[in-house]
Amino acid sequence: MWKIRTAALLAFLVGCNQPPPGGSQIGAIREPDPAPAPPSDLTSIDMKRAVQDALALAGIVTTQSAFVGHLATMARGSAGCPQVWTGMLPEDLVDVEFDDEDGGLSWLAACDSTDGTTFDGFAHWTSEVEDPETGMASRTLIADASVSAANDLLWKFDGEAADSFDVATGTYASSFAGTITGTLSGLGLGLRAQNNTASDDGGFQAGWGSDGSMRFSGSVEAFDGFGPRDERTGDEPELRGITGWEKDSPRFTSVRFELSFTPDCAEEPVGFLGLRGNEGFWFDVYFLPIYDVTEDSAQSNAFPFERIDNLTCDGIGTLFSRNVDLAALDEADDNWAREFSPDFDAVRNSLPSPALESYIYTLRHLPEE
Repeated sequence: MWKIRTAALLAFLVGCNQPPPGGSQIGAIREPDPAPAPPSDLTSIDMKRAVQDALALAGIVTTQSAFVGHLATMARGSAGCPQVWTGMLPEDLVDVEFDDEDGGLSWLAACDSTDGTTFDGFAHWTSEVEDPETGMASRTLIADASVSAANDLLWKFDGEAADSFDVATGTYASSFAGTITGTLSGLGLGLRAQNNTASDDGGFQAGWGSDGSMRFSGSVEAFDGFGPRDERTGDEPELRGITGWEKDSPRFTSVRFELSFTPDCAEEPVGFLGLRGNEGFWFDVYFLPIYDVTEDSAQSNAFPFERIDNLTCDGIGTLFSRNVDLAALDEADDNWAREFSPDFDAVRNSLPSPALESYIYTLRHLPEE
């Protein structure tokens, strides 16, 4: 059952010390004998670029992307297709629980518009601009909908999303949970996002502001991958038994985030991210610790911040592969280092903030005869 939550969208931008997340595939350094070998191409992968690509991906896993496709498909509708309600969807037609008091707009249809666009499923959305100059804009979208034309899937979204934009401060915050595909979404083959922590928000959390704040929390699976191309031949040991691998495919398929910039350090985030390679192994990059590294708890011991030599505010992250400490490999190869510095400023400058006009959508925008 979907639930819309908007009141706490900005709250996650202000917290400095987050508890270690649960349900993550990151951490728990492995110490079998012998230790599992890292991927054969590890030292040739441009990990700095891969991390920056992952951060750029996180910047579009937002309600903005969901609304782009939604509004574009609504413009292809015609009077009566899709059938639009003012307010909530009828409870006897759609089993959805709504927490938002704003009635908003809804459509429910299985029809073809006059230009041949096929609408199937349902959607409910709200949008509000409190004050164009000094206020805040917010919107929500919940849908299990598919919109297509001929053989072209235009927009398919099964999930919920909500965001807010503070005009005065330039602060943007979004929660996105679900699967989205379609040519009008601008997301390639699409993606799936969720939050695999104990957060009540449930969705992938993304937020940034003009003051340099930035946070991402949750996981994303990109259906067409991301990062540098895989140049392995297919005969490498780590690829034995792997099905579906293809040479020159994007090197990474998924990423798991728990990163936030705090007022104490503008150069380096607190937390980590993990990139899942196309053969299923994880590459984990750790920055500043998200908890006291001296505490003796099972969860603290599962995250290897104490194995990182550099814990100062300098923008440097430390790489682990297959949950293995790479210090020995670093020492043995003068041309490779497990430490590197992503260009976080470039990521910040690429993050899109919505136009205030995109929060304004009323019955006047609907197709008329």
